[in-house]
Amino acid sequence: MSVNYCIGNIGVKRNKFLACGENSVCADNDDVLGFFSLSGNLYCLPGKLPFGDLTVKSYICYRRSLLNEKCKPLTLNEIRFLLNAVGCKFGLNRKVKSLTRIEFRLLSLAAKWQPDSKVVFLNFDGLDYCYARKREMRKAIERLSKKYEVFAAVSDTRFIPKKARILTYSADGVVKVDKPKKQKSVPVSSRALKKFLKTRPYFGSLLKDAQKTVLITTR
Repeated sequence: MSVNYCIGNIGVKRNKFLACGENSVCADNDDVLGFFSLSGNLYCLPGKLPFGDLTVKSYICYRRSLLNEKCKPLTLNEIRFLLNAVGCKFGLNRKVKSLTRIEFRLLSLAAKWQPDSKVVFLNFDGLDYCYARKREMRKAIERLSKKYEVFAAVSDTRFIPKKARILTYSADGVVKVDKPKKQKSVPVSSRALKKFLKTRPYFGSLLKDAQKTVLITTR
């Protein structure tokens, strides 16, 4: 199956991913608290993983109950089947907060997966780059691509393999197969944002809950 790396406007990508339609399943970036612009730069605020104190088993049962309130409680074998369907490599009793952010996306996919799922959308926007994360992300995408068409949203072009198919999302909603400008996502100190945050109390409160601030730059 094909793999599509998606770069460009974060809001447009997210809206299109969430509206993915039939035969598709989307893992959103639920762990990113918010985004804001300052002096032409975009800042992201990754927070703690949602429902961190739940086990993997409890998380899947809870999320599946939201999809269908009348569904019967899942058996352990059914939960294992869902995890295996999207290539999860972790146990049922692990706490969600112990997962990596890549593993959390896979868990989100497992919780929403349906038997007719043919296309998966993974939103990695807002995650800063490091070699270990790049390697983990590519392995997860490679496993998924054996069964599904994959769309992966990233904020750093260094996550993208050479010769990969790249889709660029513009602010007006246009999507093009294109070679994008280099884009990087790097952690920055919140001290540099103090003056700005004094005038934006909403983002200041988010910053208190964020684990780091990530600057996304384009050149």
